[in-house]
Amino acid sequence: MKKYYPICVLLIIVLLFSSCSKTESGRSVPKGQASDSEQQNALKKTSSEPTRDETIEFMKAKLQYTAYSVGDCERPPNEITISGTILQCLVIMKCQKFESKRNITVDLKDLDPSAVIVTTLKDSQIPGVKFICTLGKQCIKGSLVSSSDGNQPHDFTTPDDMIYFNPEKKEHAQKFADALSHLIKLSGGQQEKF
Repeated sequence: MKKYYPICVLLIIVLLFSSCSKTESGRSVPKGQASDSEQQNALKKTSSEPTRDETIEFMKAKLQYTAYSVGDCERPPNEITISGTILQCLVIMKCQKFESKRNITVDLKDLDPSAVIVTTLKDSQIPGVKFICTLGKQCIKGSLVSSSDGNQPHDFTTPDDMIYFNPEKKEHAQKFADALSHLIKLSGGQQEKF
């Protein structure tokens, strides 16, 4: 047995070293485990994406660019609130002859993150961020109240909607669209398969 002892010890040492890899610092790490620098790099990759809270704050900051005037009408900045995955957006239009308030509510899980696009309002240069429900669902619920209709609420559902931006600030519409798409992904919204 003593004759085989040095060979056994040598074999054990070889097996130990072969099951480890060297890190940048020269330290051995068992195979299948990441070194400290590999773990830090992985954390950097995952933390480079904005968090949910950072995304919401960014979106709210961009809403200042939703204010604009058209003819005798003024639109103050839109207001959004987000609770869990529910987004609510309030749009106010103040004109000389009437005032309207439009409120929409949507569960972000029901939106397609790849279907958030910047487009323009028909017959104008007013940019808008359009968002669409998955599978053509009527997932956006809204209510419109206008003084021209005696402030009677008109409820509606729709498969898509838009948030309009100042025509001179179109680049902010695109940034808002990118943030909204990211928030939809964070909230569990799925891209349609086809």
